[in-house]
Amino acid sequence: MSRSLALSILFAALGRALAVESSTPAFQPIPPARLWERFEATAPPFTYTVVKDEAIASSEDPSRRLRRVELLFSTQEVFGETLRSRAELFIPIDDPRMTDPARRGRVAIVGGFGGPFWNNFVYNFAHPIATRTGYPTMILECPGHTDSQPDREWDIRPMLARVIETNDPFDHHFFRLGIVFVRAMEVCAAVLEVPTAEIRAVIGGHSKRATAAYTAAAIRPENVAGIVYMGNESVFDRRIGTPLESTSPYFTQRFVRCPVIFLGATNESGYRRFNINRIQSHMDPPWTIAMIPNYRHDTDDEKHFVNWPMWVSHCLDGRPVTRIVSATYETQERGTRFYARLDTPNTVVMVKLWTTYNDDPPYWRDLMWFPVPMFPREDGCYEAWWSGKPPDAWLIEVEDVANGFRGYVTTLPVNHTGGPSETPPDRYGMPRLWEPPPAR
Repeated sequence: MSRSLALSILFAALGRALAVESSTPAFQPIPPARLWERFEATAPPFTYTVVKDEAIASSEDPSRRLRRVELLFSTQEVFGETLRSRAELFIPIDDPRMTDPARRGRVAIVGGFGGPFWNNFVYNFAHPIATRTGYPTMILECPGHTDSQPDREWDIRPMLARVIETNDPFDHHFFRLGIVFVRAMEVCAAVLEVPTAEIRAVIGGHSKRATAAYTAAAIRPENVAGIVYMGNESVFDRRIGTPLESTSPYFTQRFVRCPVIFLGATNESGYRRFNINRIQSHMDPPWTIAMIPNYRHDTDDEKHFVNWPMWVSHCLDGRPVTRIVSATYETQERGTRFYARLDTPNTVVMVKLWTTYNDDPPYWRDLMWFPVPMFPREDGCYEAWWSGKPPDAWLIEVEDVANGFRGYVTTLPVNHTGGPSETPPDRYGMPRLWEPPPAR
């Protein structure tokens, strides 16, 4: 059985196990900080090891140098083994910005995964962020690994099975992976020789790491200055009234004190289309949205690399973020006219309308989104014309520049024709026309 299929079965079982009968009293969710207190009461002593400490040239600007600190640290015990994370912390050298007392303790932590993917995070995220923003930047192995399988990412499936048995949010992987981010902030404090209380981190990651980072922000809101929530469109409706509501962003948002950007993809394979609209309807204040057209469930699109430094600059240096205050349309005889109004002090590089037609109802798989430039009018509104048949869905994207950083924001995707949307069958992240090899 494939790992993807096994996870799907476990998640389905988890949903059934947590379905609450109408006669069952609602469970009161537990704040993540209280789960952390419970964890700390029995946690092993926190230790970390500096594996290597060296000066290197920045790949972003070879004239600049970075201190590269390779680290290994334990985060928790899981099923009788120690869970450890590898990390690399990149600290600007001879950067005059590092002497500014107001920047003391400010860092970025990108949750990633190892193996052949590690350099994607090092060179597309860490080097550019550290070099351009001047803030120390960590690439964090999350979930981590155990000593028995040092070259494999720790598998969350046993923890999912335990949650089904215990119904205890303490066992949920969103909390357990949140611990990894909290420990990473403590390691940053130790290496930078500042008190943990002074850490102000922009943290984030992809898929399960996204919700884990959000949980960490609920555990330590005083330490988290911003969140980059990438590619997880899980909705949490079935957790309401169950113990696992404790790990749902719908609940934990009341403890989070920082801005959030959602870096999503229009062609996510494992979720019902327009799930992000449902998530956003629960968020107060709303998240900033940046959907990547024609992209899948992954972390290596150029817009990921652009938006991470932008969000670090926003959260730590106050870079303004463009707001799309309205996105409307007018149906006309020969087509549809679209309008967008912006609120921004930034330089607007390009505004685009993206449209698509759905030839795969009700799953919306393998969509092809088409860009159309929107033109500015004298009144400040942007306008685009789409002739002929109305699109089934659309969104508006803005590219801008401010504080030396480009960035992208979008509207939520709009289901223009109101077609049905359902969770697609599991295809292991492959295109819908893909077929598995014949059975042996």
